[in-house]
Amino acid sequence: MKARILIVTLIFFCLNASAKTNLNQKRSMIFNGGGFKTAMFLGMLKGAKDSNLAPDYIIGTCGGSIPAAIAHSINDYMAQLEFVRSRKFYKMLKSISLSEYSSVGKTLGLAKDFYAKYKMNGIIPDLFDNFLMNVPENIDLPEISSDFTPYSHSTIIVASKILYTKKDIEVERGDRKLFQQVLFTDEATTQKLIGLKAQASKVEGSSVLSEIELITNATLTEAARASISDPFYMEPAYFAGERYITGAIDLYPIEVAKRLASEVISVYPDRFDIIEEGAIYATFNFSHNERHKYVYSKEIDYLIDYTDFPSELKFTPKPDFLAWEIKSRLPISYEEYREVVRKQFNYGYRRMLESAKNKNSKSHIRNL
Repeated sequence: MKARILIVTLIFFCLNASAKTNLNQKRSMIFNGGGFKTAMFLGMLKGAKDSNLAPDYIIGTCGGSIPAAIAHSINDYMAQLEFVRSRKFYKMLKSISLSEYSSVGKTLGLAKDFYAKYKMNGIIPDLFDNFLMNVPENIDLPEISSDFTPYSHSTIIVASKILYTKKDIEVERGDRKLFQQVLFTDEATTQKLIGLKAQASKVEGSSVLSEIELITNATLTEAARASISDPFYMEPAYFAGERYITGAIDLYPIEVAKRLASEVISVYPDRFDIIEEGAIYATFNFSHNERHKYVYSKEIDYLIDYTDFPSELKFTPKPDFLAWEIKSRLPISYEEYREVVRKQFNYGYRRMLESAKNKNSKSHIRNL
């Protein structure tokens, strides 16, 4: 009888130890913003797999939400790359046009409004009508899964819900909470995130509600369209009768990553420039660059450096001061586009391999 009890006890402890080991082996990977760098993030993901660091959770925010959606839907890494290099994906990017603010003068005027009127004077910003790019409301990519059901990993996409309407624009914001952080994901992951508070709400004077809303009934494309909708750059997205904007409400969701897993892989990007910082501050009433400084002062298992991302691999609009216009950097030639995407992917792949050799270190970061 004693021997039987001993055997049962040993089995219990072995199973319990195994469960703890499995929990400790869970890994989160963060794809943050940075414009149209979809292939770069997918290259990083392949680099993680080839370094035996494949994630159990991928958290996408802003521009990182698109590769997060693709990685959720297409399991083969080279198939992911070929999808981004496809004519269909190129056509989707080409459908994005510049708005009436695409002259340098109007863009600078819009930036001035965000900084001087909305930020300095504490006025509720007009995010509904003033933006640089016209982006289709629906991302027409049927290859992306219709829901967040986990396959090889679980996916979380970060965005923000607007808590005011057009009638509130240019009214003094005071202490009013104007935005709520939302996390789009599956039911099982939602259970692990209950009770998590929005980090932006902890900044004195921020316009972000403390409670995070967890949403499980959106498609990946609906969530990604919400997350990429940066103020100043794009029109807000619609979902279930509400308006949503950027994942930059938490561009570095390290607390989400650590809630889900004991090991974290995160990119290390440059800080925002004066226009981007001004737009985020004018929207949420907190400093993105201060959040950057705080997050990366903490120990993170693996940091992927892209502080020197080559300008020739960028697709974001840039000013042409000779023509006095803001112009797209998306290649006119489809073949040139395919080549740039390949280079983006290889850049991300190499940087992840570098990161894998520098656990718990910043020694490889080029622009600290």
